Amino acid sequence: MRLLPVLALATLAGLAGAAASRAVALAFPLAWLLGSVLGLQSATEQVWPWLTITSFIGLGGAIGLGLRLKGSVLMTVALLVGCTHGFVNTSGLAEVSSPATYLMGSVSSVSIPMLIGSACV
Repeated sequence: MRLLPVLALATLAGLAGAAASRAVALAFPLAWLLGSVLGLQSATEQVWPWLTITSFIGLGGAIGLGLRLKGSVLMTVALLVGCTHGFVNTSGLAEVSSPATYLMGSVSSVSIPMLIGSACV
């Protein structure tokens, strides 16, 4: 799991205010679930190191600059990060014995840090 982008996005959501934080806390795990389902359907493992590097630089730079993103921009970033990281996290795991259990665990392990992180800012 890629926890650092989740915490960075939670921090950005918290900086944007309560309404944006609630929206991101709901939309991000759903986007992660969608990306995870698509990743389970892919036959080969897709490793995109540039995705992780871009996420770290982009989200870390936004936090470092103290940007307060608008709700629509923040929601777009949350959906993109959730879908892409969910896909990369589960691609190549077609031989999982219980995909539903794996998806529930993956989404809950993303939801809890997102909720806690966005509430603490």
